[in-house]
Amino acid sequence: MRRVAAFSVGLMVIVGLASAPPAVASGSPDLVISQVYGGGGLTGAPYTNDFVELFNRGASAASLTGMSLQYGSATGNIGSTAPVTLSGTLQPGQRYLVQPVAGAVTAAPLPTPDATGSTNMSNSAGKVALVNATTALLCGSTANPCTSGQLAAVVDLVGYGAANFYEGSGPTAAPNATTAAFRGSAGCNDTDDNASDFAVDIPWPRNTAAPLVSCTDSGPSVTSSTPVDGATDVAPDTDMSVTFSEAVTLDPDWFTLTCAGTSVPSSVTGGPTTFSLDPAAPLPAGAACRLVVLAAKVHDQDAIDPPDTLPADVVREFTVKAQPVVDPPPADAPVVVKAVQSFTTPKKVKKRGSTVIVKKGAKTSAGLPVAATVKAKGKVKVIRKGGAVTVKPLGKKWRVTVTLTAPGSEITEPFSQKVVYKNGKRL
Repeated sequence: MRRVAAFSVGLMVIVGLASAPPAVASGSPDLVISQVYGGGGLTGAPYTNDFVELFNRGASAASLTGMSLQYGSATGNIGSTAPVTLSGTLQPGQRYLVQPVAGAVTAAPLPTPDATGSTNMSNSAGKVALVNATTALLCGSTANPCTSGQLAAVVDLVGYGAANFYEGSGPTAAPNATTAAFRGSAGCNDTDDNASDFAVDIPWPRNTAAPLVSCTDSGPSVTSSTPVDGATDVAPDTDMSVTFSEAVTLDPDWFTLTCAGTSVPSSVTGGPTTFSLDPAAPLPAGAACRLVVLAAKVHDQDAIDPPDTLPADVVREFTVKAQPVVDPPPADAPVVVKAVQSFTTPKKVKKRGSTVIVKKGAKTSAGLPVAATVKAKGKVKVIRKGGAVTVKPLGKKWRVTVTLTAPGSEITEPFSQKVVYKNGKRL
């Protein structure tokens, strides 16, 4: 709250208040009333007690010591029942729960309150003020409007339903036994207008132990990616990832990946901050690639919106390593023809149990020993023992890349082969 305006029912005009609102009280301008519920203990009510929730929407800690919460009926004086004395310090984004008396019908209890009082609030219309004093204001009725001196002590004011006194253009919409008046954007909205700052919804009481909510949200951003922007000589089977500054929810098709102008189909795993991108096939050698994260399809998971999405599309460009160029032999060089070695691997991997990809002591068709290196992603276990390679799936989505090599000889070419298994099939 920054300032308080007054309103009276009927034809009576409160001179000087609507035309020249007084200055805000000396308490923190970031302490606000974030929720009001007066239906506790009524028929159909979800809770036995009424409650009022306070919130620190600022970036600094704010003290409640020396303050009070005061209630008034729709047209009555604020503080006509005993004020609730407050204490303690609220950290940025922290809430504070005040519990008045219980109603007649027993329902669910509130979370442990941070302060209690004896007020019996109306479920549909009334006034609640956060006051920078512990003495009752005893003003705000139709017949007894608050003076500028009394208003100077008001840190925040919420008039709800048919209240005659409120901030801005009007009171909040009328709640009932099953709804409460909520300050918008998780408590962060404060335009000094109860009518626009609040909406009614299902009650949600929260105390100082509730998770903190920041009102200084800057929206998500991309903090890192692999490969980095401008990278060269990127391996065709490189691990790709995107990391965001906070937990996000992604729409379908939230990114595009193209190499040499052609779209590269890719699957996504991970989250909610770091996501791995797995191209369906190795990236083409020597190609210029472009990864674009689409701003409108990335949403932060907090309740403070806007901002909700990236400020703009994020572009990362990189170049895949080219295949080595082999100089042709001289024209008069003798032609040496060597045998080509081969090695057979399974066409698929069992969905249950284990499959041996490379046996112990494996050799090529030329009888030369085979060595294997393995990369694995996703839900799969790779067992290496005595030169053997065994694959055991642990879920549906996984990928294993096995690189097989064997030395050459005077009569055979060196052997090298890359075998990729994805979700059980050899690509």
